[in-house]
Amino acid sequence: MLGITAMAGIDLALWDLKGKHLNLPIHTLLGGKRHDRFRAYASILFGKDGAETADIGRKWTEAGYTAVKFGWEPMGESEKLDMELVAGAREGVGPDGDVLVDAGCVWDARTALQRAHSFNEYKIGWLEEPLNQDDLDGYVWLRDRSPVPIAAGEGECGRHAFAPWVQRRALDIYQIDLARCGFTDAMHTRRCVEDAGGRVVNHCYKTPISVAACLHWLSTANSAFLFEDCVDDSPLRNALTHERVQAEKDGYITVPDGPGLGVTLNEEL
Repeated sequence: MLGITAMAGIDLALWDLKGKHLNLPIHTLLGGKRHDRFRAYASILFGKDGAETADIGRKWTEAGYTAVKFGWEPMGESEKLDMELVAGAREGVGPDGDVLVDAGCVWDARTALQRAHSFNEYKIGWLEEPLNQDDLDGYVWLRDRSPVPIAAGEGECGRHAFAPWVQRRALDIYQIDLARCGFTDAMHTRRCVEDAGGRVVNHCYKTPISVAACLHWLSTANSAFLFEDCVDDSPLRNALTHERVQAEKDGYITVPDGPGLGVTLNEEL
């Protein structure tokens, strides 16, 4: 896995170099973009309880986002708290916004199915990584029975890792991380997913470099419909490039059109 991830980084750099040499954005080199902008979802952690989670949801909807994803702890501690967290998320985002739930790999398949039925009451957009990342059989079983879409895939590195998931139609939504796959394998996997009737979204949480890469790649996908926008306020997320690559006040994020990735490194940082 580490070797594939290193190859992915080299792949991103080579596509960036080619784009800068030809004075073309990477999405043009990949066949042309089908989307100029994406509705972004604010990607953030759950609060400690339902009330704090509701406050987080209000904060980001007031900032302009129409979709918010809440993730990880303390999801999975108890059924009561799980329900309280999702109820708080819906309260904070409001009746018209999209609530996405990232469980953080906390349940077995039967518990995950029970939660999917319970969370369906709150009209969640998807249930993400309810099972361990390598539980392919469990995801196939769950996806066939769940009333809500099942999303996963962020931990997979390269086309060969994704192949059995796509062949078995294990997911509704495949979350592809360009920092783990590179443009070359991400394009191959995207085509396979769409041929199998699935949808793709990006996974990225750390730097504007990976955000820019995901924007170029996802803009070429017919099935693209949302973009993960980490709202963690850290220098690594916001100051590593001179350009700020984040959603605007209307909750949409724009695909870069500059040469290569369309961003320049802040070498001093």
